[in-house]
Amino acid sequence: MSDMPHPVRSPSLAALAVDLAPLDDGAMLLIPAGEFRSRDGRPGDVRCWRLTADGAQSIIRDRQAAATAIVIDWEHATLKRAKDGGEAPAAGWIDPMYLEWRDGVGLVALRRDWTPRAAAQIETQEYRYGSPVFRYDPITGDVLSLHSFALTNDPGLDGLGVALSALTPDPLTQEDTSVDELIEQLRWLLNLPVGATVDDIKGQLQKIVEQLGTSPTAAASFDLRGHLATLSAQASAGPDLAKWVPVDTHRAVVGQLAALQADSRDRALEETVRGALESGRLLAAQEQWARDLGRSNLAALTQYLDTVQPVAALQGMQTGGGAPRSAPLAALTAEEVGVCRALGLSEDAYAKTKGEPQ
Repeated sequence: MSDMPHPVRSPSLAALAVDLAPLDDGAMLLIPAGEFRSRDGRPGDVRCWRLTADGAQSIIRDRQAAATAIVIDWEHATLKRAKDGGEAPAAGWIDPMYLEWRDGVGLVALRRDWTPRAAAQIETQEYRYGSPVFRYDPITGDVLSLHSFALTNDPGLDGLGVALSALTPDPLTQEDTSVDELIEQLRWLLNLPVGATVDDIKGQLQKIVEQLGTSPTAAASFDLRGHLATLSAQASAGPDLAKWVPVDTHRAVVGQLAALQADSRDRALEETVRGALESGRLLAAQEQWARDLGRSNLAALTQYLDTVQPVAALQGMQTGGGAPRSAPLAALTAEEVGVCRALGLSEDAYAKTKGEPQ
């Protein structure tokens, strides 16, 4: 697990000037779309400010959820009041329900309600510019929230920077910052990547809840800090040698077992083939085929041999392994014995000629 992340930096405040002249349909531009900078060269801490469609929609949702109108004042009086406590009368109001994002244009107000004094000053061009005050990410420059809007002819007013820094945090943005910090810390705690979403975090937390069990008091009684300490201690202590064996030993045992199994299969195959040859269930010409089949599937060879009828002529040697025995000599009659004596032949020689086929 990596080191604990640094706290998220608080958003910065900025103001710039936009023309008060309405758009073609009467809407008023509040913050331009895309990347932009102030006429006086700001910002100085990031390359530029940036408003995206997603960022604008987030601003709209936050302002509508707050259910308070956006104040329009003169010369950023609302900001200065935070520092010196002076009056800050409103020049008008923007109902968040009339905020809208327009691609290529920016965040606009479809409607704004001017006070009679402000309306007259705009009509006579006493004021020609508006200046939105917004918070932005000090790392990326992305616009995060809209604080207020001011009538001004000089967005780079003296002391405005001091007023911006002295302004108390907007509750909306302060809450968002706290949530961002919490999300970042949860990512670190759960060992999730930087890009993990809120849904990813919820899913991981739900897995932990399920591991704790279904008891209503399980989560309340679970000591997360103690559990993490136990896991850390177990990781530092190393494996229990009574329960685990070295990898090399495990591999050696697996190899020996495989060799024994192979030897056992070879012996079983030899006994099966030899027995089949001797019993007449296997011809000599089939021996190599039987061995090949047995090496790949001994059960299939055994099943085949069980279905084969033994050939009687092949069941061992008819002489029992010895030399062929001579057939018994045929018996001679009295007349044949007399002939043998008259001719001087032995009775055995005559008997052999008698047994030969004619």
